[in-house]
Amino acid sequence: MRNDARWIASAAQQYLIEYRLESVAFVYDPATGNVGEPLSPFVLRIAKGYAPVPERLTKTGTFQLGLPEVGVMTFTAEGQLASAPPGR
Repeated sequence: MRNDARWIASAAQQYLIEYRLESVAFVYDPATGNVGEPLSPFVLRIAKGYAPVPERLTKTGTFQLGLPEVGVMTFTAEGQLASAPPGR
């Protein structure tokens, strides 16, 4: 999950810088792990089954990823762990 968070954050930051935007939509298919436009040129696929996933990513905000066997983790805009369930 942590590696996927770094991939997501890196893709979002690169997109936001290139297009001079403040936020970008995150499109994800939990059945396949495929990442959709507009971030797919930067990251094609992450693990399957995440819920929740962010709807939008920003330059400075946090986002969450969750898996049933792990719980929900919160990450910084740079993809660093901000908070995790106890024991994680």
